[in-house]
This record gives sequence, C-alpha cells and structure tokens, in this order.
Amino acid sequence: MFYKKHISFLIICLIFSLLLSGCRDTVDYSSSPVIPGGEDLTHSEVSSADASSDLTVSEPEQSSQASSETPLKPVNPPASSTAPHLHAFKITRVESTCTKEGYTLYECSCGETKIDDYVPKKGHTFGEWNTVTEPTATAVGLKERTCTVCGEKETEQIPIVYAYSALSKEVFELVNNERANAGLPALAYRQDLQICVNIRAEEIMEKFDHIRPNNTECFTVLPENNIDEYSAAGENIAEGQETAKAVIESWMNSEGHKENILSEKYTGIAIGVAEKDGRYYWVQIFIG
Repeated sequence: MFYKKHISFLIICLIFSLLLSGCRDTVDYSSSPVIPGGEDLTHSEVSSADASSDLTVSEPEQSSQASSETPLKPVNPPASSTAPHLHAFKITRVESTCTKEGYTLYECSCGETKIDDYVPKKGHTFGEWNTVTEPTATAVGLKERTCTVCGEKETEQIPIVYAYSALSKEVFELVNNERANAGLPALAYRQDLQICVNIRAEEIMEKFDHIRPNNTECFTVLPENNIDEYSAAGENIAEGQETAKAVIESWMNSEGHKENILSEKYTGIAIGVAEKDGRYYWVQIFIG
C-alpha cells in the first residue's frame, strides 16, 4: 500500500516538474539581450521552433523610403506643341551665259536649298578677226576678235611671213644652176627654214659671224624654231654685195662656201636677205 502511495507521489512530482518546464518555454526571451548561445535575439534569423512560439521577433530593417513610397512609373515626354516645319522656298532664276549654265535656285529660311532646271551655257558668239600686229619675216603677228554677247576677247597668232623676197628667189635659182652645171640634183626651197634665215640675216647686221650675238653657234637657230629632224646643216653668209649674181660669184670663188653650194649631203635650202642703210646682208642655210 505504501509502495503504491510512493509511486503515486513520484508521478505527481513528475507531472508538476513537466508543468514547470512548460512555463519556462513561455518566458518572453525578447526582454533578455543574450541567450546562453550568445546570439542576439534582434537578428532576423530564428529557429523554426522559435517561430512557432509566442515570441515577438522584429523583421530585418529596411529603408523607410522604400517601404513608404509607391514605385515610380516611367513618364513619357509631353508631345511637342510645335507643328512640323513646312518649307517655303524663295525661287531665284539664274540665266545661262556664254560660259556658265543657267538654273533655278530654291532657298528656304531654314537653310534648305536645292537647284533644278539646268540650262546649258550658250557659248561665245564672236565677231570678225581684227589684226592687232602684222607678222614680219622674224616675228609672228597677232589678231583678236570679240564676243558680241559678253565682250570676251580671243586672240591668235598670225604666222611669220615665209614668202621669200625677189632677191631670195633669184639667189635660189642661181644656186640650182650651179648644181646643175656640176651634175647635182636641185635643192628644194624649205619655207619652214625661212624664219631661221631671216633671224640670221638680222643678226649678222649686228655681228657678222657664224657665232650668234648670244655667243652660240649659228645652227642653234634651228631647234629654237622647231627644226630638229636633219642629218646635216651648213651656213653661208655675205655682206655688201648689191645683187644676187654678185653674192653667188663671191661664194663660188670661196672654197668653203662653194663646197656648201655643191654638197651632195644637202637636199634643201632657204635664203635670207636684210638691208640696212643701203647695205645688204645675205644668209644661206642648207639642210639634209
């Protein structure tokens, strides 16, 4: 009997002990700053057992602005109140001239421009040629004409007068007579050489020599006047003879001059004659 009472007492003590243990689990641990494990209960991490209890645990701290403001919505820019620009072109017509095209120019106040309606340039309408400077035996002449529309002037050279004088012609005929007497073919008169012999006739009035006044050889007059293609060249000069016959006799009586007149290596000739104060100066240029 005593034994049963003793067991009943122990059971009552055990139940009371369990009840006391349950009361400890309901204690508000948030009033205590630290639990035996040393963790701060204000941290957001709690066990699942704590979460199911009556403990009041604060959430992780967040910005009050983020929690209190409504998320911003994208705002579209306001529609422009200005109407689209419409070009208002000022139209200018540019007429064509002798040298420039004509066209229509469109200009807007905004700076936009365009060009349209091209018209070809007209070109010059020239009048008759007028001689400004007459050609000579040693220099070209000059002529000009004027456009009747714009006044533009155009000039051209007049070629040197290549026609030889009557004295030159007479000397030429006498040279070929001498060659015929020697059984040699006649020389051709080279009008393209006329400017060369005319220049040399003027030069020997200043300096009677086969060396020119510029101290170059007499034959430099050929390339200066575009005479480049030849294999041989010779020159005879004379001063003071008054007729063609007299000058030929003088040359034929001089061995060197006669050799040029009767040379087989030449095929062409030109003769220049100049006169100063009644005194004549004679030049022959041979070429082959």
